[in-house]
Amino acid sequence: IKERISQHDGNPKAQVDALLSMKVCDPACGSGHFVLAMARTIAWYVCSIRTGEDNPVSSDYRRALHEVIAQCIYAVDLNPEAVELCKLVLWIEGYCAGMPLSFLDHHIKCGNSVVGLGHSFDMLFNGVPKEAFAVKPTDKETDKAVKKAITACNKAALEHFVTNNGAISDGEAIGQGMLLDSQNTSVNVAQIMASVAATMRKITDIKGNTEDDELRRKRAVEEVMASREMQILRSAANIYTYSFFHLFDTADQEAIRNSGTDASTLFVVPSIPYTGTVYSTLQQLNTDDGEADSLGISNVVEPPLTKAAADAAAHYQFFHWVLEFPEVFADDGSFDVICGNPPWNKIKIQDKEWFQSHGRKDIADAGNANTRKKLIAKMEANNDPLYHLYKAAIEDASKLSSFVRKSCRFNLTAVGDIDLYPLFAEHSMSCCMGMWGLILPTGIANNDSTKRFFQKLTDENRLRALYDFENREKIFKIDSRFRFCMLAAGQESAQESDVKTAFFLTRMDQILDEDRVFTLNTGDFARFNPNTRTCPVFRTSFDAKLTQKIYSNAEVMVNENSDEISLRSPWRIRFASMFHMSNDSDKFRTFDQLTKAGALREGNNFVLGDKIYVPLYEGKMFSYYNHHYSGFDNSELNRPNTNVEFTESELMDSTHAVEPWYWVKQNDVLTAFSDELSNSNWAISYRSISTSSNSRAFVACMASTSNALSNSAPLIFVNRGLILLMSLLANLSSIVFDYAAKQKYSGSNMNLFIVKQLPVLRPDQIDEQHQWQIVRRVAELTYFNHDMDEFASDLAGELTDEQNALLDGRLLRKEPWIFNEERRAVLMAELDAIIASLYGLNEEELMYILDPETKFGEGCIHETFRVLKEKEMERFGEYRTFRLVMDAWHRLQEGTLFS
Repeated sequence: IKERISQHDGNPKAQVDALLSMKVCDPACGSGHFVLAMARTIAWYVCSIRTGEDNPVSSDYRRALHEVIAQCIYAVDLNPEAVELCKLVLWIEGYCAGMPLSFLDHHIKCGNSVVGLGHSFDMLFNGVPKEAFAVKPTDKETDKAVKKAITACNKAALEHFVTNNGAISDGEAIGQGMLLDSQNTSVNVAQIMASVAATMRKITDIKGNTEDDELRRKRAVEEVMASREMQILRSAANIYTYSFFHLFDTADQEAIRNSGTDASTLFVVPSIPYTGTVYSTLQQLNTDDGEADSLGISNVVEPPLTKAAADAAAHYQFFHWVLEFPEVFADDGSFDVICGNPPWNKIKIQDKEWFQSHGRKDIADAGNANTRKKLIAKMEANNDPLYHLYKAAIEDASKLSSFVRKSCRFNLTAVGDIDLYPLFAEHSMSCCMGMWGLILPTGIANNDSTKRFFQKLTDENRLRALYDFENREKIFKIDSRFRFCMLAAGQESAQESDVKTAFFLTRMDQILDEDRVFTLNTGDFARFNPNTRTCPVFRTSFDAKLTQKIYSNAEVMVNENSDEISLRSPWRIRFASMFHMSNDSDKFRTFDQLTKAGALREGNNFVLGDKIYVPLYEGKMFSYYNHHYSGFDNSELNRPNTNVEFTESELMDSTHAVEPWYWVKQNDVLTAFSDELSNSNWAISYRSISTSSNSRAFVACMASTSNALSNSAPLIFVNRGLILLMSLLANLSSIVFDYAAKQKYSGSNMNLFIVKQLPVLRPDQIDEQHQWQIVRRVAELTYFNHDMDEFASDLAGELTDEQNALLDGRLLRKEPWIFNEERRAVLMAELDAIIASLYGLNEEELMYILDPETKFGEGCIHETFRVLKEKEMERFGEYRTFRLVMDAWHRLQEGTLFS
């Protein structure tokens, strides 16, 4: 609005005209809250400009609002009752004494916003894609034959109508017109729509504010929308869309066979929805009403097909934006503003929710999915009418899904089990030339399924604002843990744009809190997340600035967009996983199974004849630098829900054997990796499952590849020797790295795409002196049990004689360090201080990471390691980690830490 006003400085009339020419829309209007808010905003500016007053009188404002509602406001909703309610709200709000209610039917419409043509006719011109055609299931061979027939028919139609005549080159329409026959007869849809749009604008400009004037506008609009040209275009659009919903069968195959394939004539099967009948319908625009064209095909489309397409359009509520709002989209136009709160549900039928909404609480509240399926099967056996309604809903959802996946209208967001909200976001981006803003689940910014869409927003510098909310204060009547956001975007720009952001808000007024709201640059998204371009999550502005510094002094683990190996991954990291807990369960053996089979326990392993079974480590069985953190109680026959942490006395026993729940054949372990990784005896394993209730986010330790590991303990290979691997382990286990990881994940899974984009130091940033100080500490933390004797031997082989001597020859003698919790806490704190200094942090920043209250005072909203602090306060009566790390930091700065 302010941009419109500024373009006409000094000319109030031009400013008002510019505002009243705005086209604003809510594509899922509900009862009209958003369109009403937009109307009020525009009306206030119009009235203020006209009167020169910041607080104009009510009568002036109402007159302005009446005009804005009549001229500027557009809305669509799938629910006809919502559409009527929206109009009622606008009529009441815009009531002006002495003036009739505005005619709104041509602006407030009922339909499915995501099913039908979008902002242009390109979908029609490019023809029906071969992926659109679905076959009514019978038997495999018949279905295959039917699919082959319609696909070949569609290809032939494209060749006859388009390719041979040069109408479309490489699938691109020429403007909004095309050639449709060998005599170069053209269909200029753009010209037709420009004429329709001009007429619609004239109707809007009809003078007068009487009831008769409104009636004249209504009749004129109805006449335009019912014109022959609009009927033809609507019929073509319906047939195109219907091709995704129609289930082809042997009758269609027979119709294709009977139509003939004479290459000298245009190939049209008049009874089926496909490219041929779409183009044939369009060609009727070249003839006068009732007149055939020179090839006699204008009226070849059979009335039953036209009716079937129209019936499908009514049933599924096809909504062709370019036809419904011609005055908006003609001449490559679009809306100036789109704003709203689209539906957040999936297209796929969710059984629990569906039966809940249809009064079957017994099915909705069934204990699990299997019980629910049995109840549904019982409905089918009893021929329950609700079951047939349920099956019809599933079929409808499948057809809707087919359209949004395959029509090429939603190339960025029709992914996986399709959510509706990303479709509305992509639609808004396509149909808006100015600014658009929607209330959406926060997944739009960080879900893997929406990353291509969000990447476009950032790469093209479209994103303007993203405010993320937790629903803890019940802004919406949904789960309090649910997160949603207000997202605003504009048009593509060559210049990087600033993005106002805030996360974990709970109330609207917090948008004004400068400590919570901060600015990112669109280029920052690529710097933080170069692979996915998804949105980083920061609780406060200080977190954003500090994380920016960490990333500027480091590299992401794997940059998938870099062609150079050295830049792609400075550590040359490779990720792998051994055994999936479900898919590979046939390879697992329990303690009870092995002992009953006569296997003998030897240390951590079992021996059964000539077969050796090695432990299967799960992520929860290890902790920081500790491959021996917990195990299972194998005296129980059924797998316990929780595992048991080993006591300090057990950990101090260097011969103590780990207790997994499963063991795996050693031969299966040896064949688990590709040749590229099989020459590595050692890797870093990390927990793939973590939650915000844990003290730390990223938990890693050294892992032997001669043991088995589950998918909850993925592996990181470096293949550049143990010394470098240990340096990386110290980096990944540091408090600074953990802090960065906390900014990246918000669920319970440390997904691989997250891990790859976490910031690690480059190997060349760790000089020899720092590397030795890191290695000597990691060696002591790792080697406390004889099951790591091979680690000791391999590391001793990489160290110099002097370095082995500095470690008292323990590695050479295979004499593990005694596990001592207090000593280990000091060593880990020293490593934290060393790594923090290599990241380039200062004392204030390190103190903030450990405890934000040191910078912002008690009770501040900043939160880094709150859970760790609370647990240590309860156990030790102090925040021990803070004291030890800061003590190590001071010794490092004084030059005494390495002595």
